[in-house]
Amino acid sequence: MTAKNNVQRLVTSTIKEHITANTHKKHQPRNKTFNIRCTELKGFYIRVLPSGLKTYMVNGRLGGSGKQKYPKVGDCMIVPFDEARETARDYLYKLSQGTDPVLQERKDISLKLTLAKAFQDYIEVIKDYRQVRTIEDYKRRIGLNLKPLRNKAIGEITVQDVKDWWRSSDKKRSDELALMYACVVMDEYVSDETIEKNPFRLAKISNSVKNTIKPLGEVEQHIPMKHMQAYVTAMFGCWDRLGSSMRDLVFFCFLTGKRLDESRKLKWSDIDFDEGVIEIQKLNTKMKQADYVPMTPYLMLLLTERERNSVENYKDGKYAPNDYVFWSNIWNRAKVLSLHRRQD
Repeated sequence: MTAKNNVQRLVTSTIKEHITANTHKKHQPRNKTFNIRCTELKGFYIRVLPSGLKTYMVNGRLGGSGKQKYPKVGDCMIVPFDEARETARDYLYKLSQGTDPVLQERKDISLKLTLAKAFQDYIEVIKDYRQVRTIEDYKRRIGLNLKPLRNKAIGEITVQDVKDWWRSSDKKRSDELALMYACVVMDEYVSDETIEKNPFRLAKISNSVKNTIKPLGEVEQHIPMKHMQAYVTAMFGCWDRLGSSMRDLVFFCFLTGKRLDESRKLKWSDIDFDEGVIEIQKLNTKMKQADYVPMTPYLMLLLTERERNSVENYKDGKYAPNDYVFWSNIWNRAKVLSLHRRQD
């Protein structure tokens, strides 16, 4: 008879007893999760996981009806029992009044957390995997462009507030970046359910803001198509004076569409001739990831010829060895002469 009772006790998922400060200490974890429900305060219980984690919990229905809610009070090893019991009473009362205590706490946070603090907290999260220049840019935008809103609680910022800020701004690229950064930061609090909606993102898609964002013009960022012929003609006019490295670098940029700064830093170790792939190091972008570019037949020919000339010139003693693909002839000649002088 005793053995049968022991078996029943092991498979029982719920134990009822008067919960005290020592209750969680005397119950050991089992193979399955079980609950210790308080006989004094209905809805207050301890959840014990197989891992050994013991948590003070409550459960109840909003307004006495509807779906059950299970707000967590805290870890039994961390939260003092008296504090846990008072919090449980508060949660149960709010549930009986039709208020979700968890959502209420998040709302309270949104009414205390300023936009400046939200930016600061977000920066702390991303600082280990974003470039320093990106982190500094976030700080600049909240300090300069978003100054009218930075001391306002995120729960109090409305779509109209954002529209008013945008209307009074200069609408420069820096203001657009500030708007984009604010959208990203506030999305984190929407996902955490701290706020219900992102006023910056809603304002951004509204016509009053969207239609006044200046597009990145072709003339400002690139050579316009109507000037391309004149540009190429001017290039060929000074072709002989450019030198082979500069000419090849210009062609490389044309063929790949990559920026001059990242192209000139290309090393031989970044090129896989067997696979026909070039690895462009993205050191100055927000995400520290390389960009893999497949080689066209002409690009393969250009780089193969550069490698062959580099090897032959090094063997002939014309140039010093160099890890970079587009190295300067003038610098290498100076280095070779310097090495010869030391040997003499």
